[in-house]
Amino acid sequence: MKKILILAVALCLVASAGYSQKLSFKFSGGIGYALGNDLTKGIQGQSDYLKQEYGLAAGFKIPQLGTNFAGEVIFYPWPNFGVGVGAGYLQIAKESQVTYTIGPLNVTEKIKPAITAIPLALNLHYLFRFSPRLRLDLTAGASYYLTTLKWDYQTDYSISTLKGNDHYTFSAKKKTIGYQGGLGLEYSLTSGLAVFLNVLARYASMGPIDGGSWTDNSSGDFEVFNLSGNDHSFWYYERQAGGQNFAQIAFQSEQPSGDPSLSNVRQAKLALTGFAAMIGFKISFGR
Repeated sequence: MKKILILAVALCLVASAGYSQKLSFKFSGGIGYALGNDLTKGIQGQSDYLKQEYGLAAGFKIPQLGTNFAGEVIFYPWPNFGVGVGAGYLQIAKESQVTYTIGPLNVTEKIKPAITAIPLALNLHYLFRFSPRLRLDLTAGASYYLTTLKWDYQTDYSISTLKGNDHYTFSAKKKTIGYQGGLGLEYSLTSGLAVFLNVLARYASMGPIDGGSWTDNSSGDFEVFNLSGNDHSFWYYERQAGGQNFAQIAFQSEQPSGDPSLSNVRQAKLALTGFAAMIGFKISFGR
């Protein structure tokens, strides 16, 4: 990361010394998609497990689509070549719930996973000019991702007139380096203002995710407790039931164990690998 910052500062100094022909500012927003990796596998696996065991018609919603914003400053030492430094914001969150029965017990499970990522990016740009107004912008670069994973899980259950509630929350931060590449179509409205459409592909994966802060609270007619800490980790495992293996996730200090139906237990990974499609505007100064 230090090397990226040093290079960015050097480019700024070169530009300020008069070698840069143009300075541009880009601002954009749109949709972002991320695979999620073990997070989405675990949510889908739990849905499939509940469908098989308790006859659910529909499972949890998978958190993969969200909002994406970006800003970038680009120096063009030459007419078709530029170097940009910027930052972005990606947020993916999806709340959903399922309801089922286990004999006389009525159960409702609610989840709200959320991923927030701030990429600090260094990009290379190359412009293909189709006409004085229309250009294709090819980009490639690397980003330093500041990521937060949150998990909110609530269970409501009842038997006859007796009711109970369990509520668990988890939050952890993780940093990683990723890579991106994309293309954008720019159209100049004036000599200093253009609008554009960008499509970006990204690769970024992180794990293990440790040291998460957590709370676990229970209330109602069955039991009451309030617990908290900062030592939980993000786990992945598979559960065998009915001759099938179902992907599962857990948030706890120790790895899941003690059940012969569990296999492939490991610390989970979170993937931001995916794409973004954004529209925006570009303000330019210079020749």
